Amino acid sequence: MGGAVFVRGGTLRVVNSTFVANETRPGLSGDNLTIGFGRGAVFVVNGSATIQSSTFSGNLNGALYVLSFQNGGASLTLGSTVLAGLNAGTCQIEGSGSSYTSLGSNLFETFLSNNPCGVQAGDLPIADARLGVLMNNGGPTQTMAPRPFSPLLGAGQCTTGSVDQRGFSRSAAPACDVGSVEADRAS
Repeated sequence: MGGAVFVRGGTLRVVNSTFVANETRPGLSGDNLTIGFGRGAVFVVNGSATIQSSTFSGNLNGALYVLSFQNGGASLTLGSTVLAGLNAGTCQIEGSGSSYTSLGSNLFETFLSNNPCGVQAGDLPIADARLGVLMNNGGPTQTMAPRPFSPLLGAGQCTTGSVDQRGFSRSAAPACDVGSVEADRAS
């Protein structure tokens, strides 16, 4: 199912998190129906996900997969999030009851032109995110900090709290960085 998170009929909220190199495999749902063929680090079926100030990179079979199944509804909301280092399944929304909302300041390195999950008004243009490698940048978990001259620097929103994934303060001037790490404090 989902490489890191699978939601069926529920609500997921992710803030200041890094998802790297998750791999998915085909799976069966509780009613023995094959669903989604194992797609996305985060896979939502007939539920909702809101993801803010997070980083997705190098996830096999894509980062996000949202599916409206058997007349259910499914939704994805993204804000100040980077989707990088991915194959052609970066973010997919499928099914007539599915929807996607951008809160702005998202960066997609690639996206499917025939899919509603992609660059919207208020998002950054498609570009190389210029992320560093997954490593200890301070804090309790490994992260991928933006490198110098990254388009993520100062292009995000400071609406999700005052700290990043590591627990370091986010800058309020002129704007926060996109993704899970505030680079001006990265070691």
